Amino acid sequence: MAEHDVQQQALSQQLPALLRDVYEGKLRLPEVPHEPWEDERRLKLFESIYHRFPAGSVVVWRTAQHLQCRVSIGPVPLREPAETRIRDYLIDGIGLVETLFQELGQAFWDMDEPARRRLAVSENPTAFVTFELRTQTFRMGRSGDVLQPTEFTMARLLDASWQHAFSASLRSLPMGPQLQGRFSRLVDNFFEALVTVVRVVSEDTKALQQLLTVRGTALPPHLLEQGPATATPRWYCDTCGQAIRHSRDGWVEWLVRTEGARRIGRGFRLVHHQPASPLPQGCQYDGDLEYQRDQSVLADVALDDFLGHDGLTYLLEVLSRGELPQEQVVEMIKRLHTPGYERARFHARAAAAEGVIEPNLAPGFYSRRDIAQVLDWADVEGRKP
Repeated sequence: MAEHDVQQQALSQQLPALLRDVYEGKLRLPEVPHEPWEDERRLKLFESIYHRFPAGSVVVWRTAQHLQCRVSIGPVPLREPAETRIRDYLIDGIGLVETLFQELGQAFWDMDEPARRRLAVSENPTAFVTFELRTQTFRMGRSGDVLQPTEFTMARLLDASWQHAFSASLRSLPMGPQLQGRFSRLVDNFFEALVTVVRVVSEDTKALQQLLTVRGTALPPHLLEQGPATATPRWYCDTCGQAIRHSRDGWVEWLVRTEGARRIGRGFRLVHHQPASPLPQGCQYDGDLEYQRDQSVLADVALDDFLGHDGLTYLLEVLSRGELPQEQVVEMIKRLHTPGYERARFHARAAAAEGVIEPNLAPGFYSRRDIAQVLDWADVEGRKP
């Protein structure tokens, strides 16, 4: 698999923030068959988090494809997500996130009064994880269980109001201060627990499957059958304006001349590689002509070099040299590494003028939501590219 077919970014996200993204519909769980975690595995997960071991890792697929997604997890209805062109789907680690949300996600619902007024919780869990402070152990509770004053269900843990009330109730018990310390440590460990999130950006489902195979998982067959979404251009040539549909057809180039001890660059751009150019004379700079003009020397690299795992680092290294105008390098970073920006940049100003978006960042910088709204608007308006 070529590195550019699937672009990856690894980051760490705190456990409560990840679960909130699920509740709010920012991270969507596709309707795919999977085996629910058994009780023993659930308890081992909670014990590992309590002892500050990593919570695990998941793979998130960022794509323009539309998948059928779950509307609830356990007893908790998920919020209706905002309709966007670009979406994040959890494609590996569903069992991990489902387990954590089933046990902890109730707190988001409890705190969401408008949502609770709209829809009542339809069911109660028949089994749930509890923690006993005296013995510092987890167990699976069952409906009808009578909990000790020092025991509680983990479903309440992310609710700050409940935390305060429960901690206060421990003060009057024997070993009260010690129990409070244990409770505080438990809360801290779960709030600070990190989940490794591997974000994958690709419309090539077969290339994506090769990545997932290494992790021992797979895409649903109906998605794999779709293959690459090759009809959508990935980049646009700065010379001819036409689509560059594959990274092997792209070339990044610029011109550098020397003045004393300084190297001054200009014309940082993305164009068709000579063999792929639709123009008879090609889309790249004429190195001889540019040298005759002001003794500028042509610098160029394959588009592939600025993509994939190391592409952003290479671009930042170019930026650090200070030879090229900063705005040109920053623009190239956005074009190659911000999903959807390459096309949205043609329409963002018009969309803002029409009131489609109200950017709150510096000019030329747009949030993921803004980019999705711009692209949706451009499609409705039939705007090209």
